[in-house]
Amino acid sequence: MVIVFVSILLLITWLTVVLSLHCNTQNNNKPKGAEIKRKAQKKSDAVRKKALMTRSQWYTKLKTEIHRWIVHVRDKDKGCYTCGKTDPSVKYDCGHRHHAGRGGGDRRRFIEENLHKQCSVNCNQHGSGMPVEYDLALDIEYGAGFADKLKCIDNYPTLKELFPTHHDIELEIIRYRLLNKS
Repeated sequence: MVIVFVSILLLITWLTVVLSLHCNTQNNNKPKGAEIKRKAQKKSDAVRKKALMTRSQWYTKLKTEIHRWIVHVRDKDKGCYTCGKTDPSVKYDCGHRHHAGRGGGDRRRFIEENLHKQCSVNCNQHGSGMPVEYDLALDIEYGAGFADKLKCIDNYPTLKELFPTHHDIELEIIRYRLLNKS
């Protein structure tokens, strides 16, 4: 009786192993095809999503990359542009002497001389960018009268002249992403 029971148990175990192997080989084929379809769908969705982006959304992406580059790469070892603070525990932002303003169409929005590392709270937010100190720092760094040149909007091309198509904006985004990685 024990021998019969052990034989039945072995037979059940063997059948279970064979059936599970058979099911696994069938199931492995289905997910591979489904995985390929899912990846293709994801790729086409990304292309379609990119095509639907507005100029404003492209500018927002560009702004993020430029600001990251200013704070974490170009001005990494410098202090706050307006107060000189170098405390590593302080959060820093990318400050603008002339910000994009309402609608975000200011020509100086992406001019690197208009963008510098600033203390997030004290100078940039509560100090409203500290315009007097910013102008002094601009004149010291770029030469006397530069702050006045920066004030004149006609000295700079319009955003559509800088970036005629969204492909131009995308190339600039890629350029700053590469700079951020270096």
